[in-house]
Amino acid sequence: MDDEGSLYVSDTELHEVRRYRTGERYGTVVAGGNGQGSRLKQ
Repeated sequence: MDDEGSLYVSDTELHEVRRYRTGERYGTVVAGGNGQGSRLKQ
């Protein structure tokens, strides 16, 4: 959790990190989301 109360969750199957703010159901992708790979954008 950060100072604003957001929870960050890494999903190794979807290769992404999501941020969940208080009350949010689905969260927002803040890193990844481009599939598996070795580059920074993936």
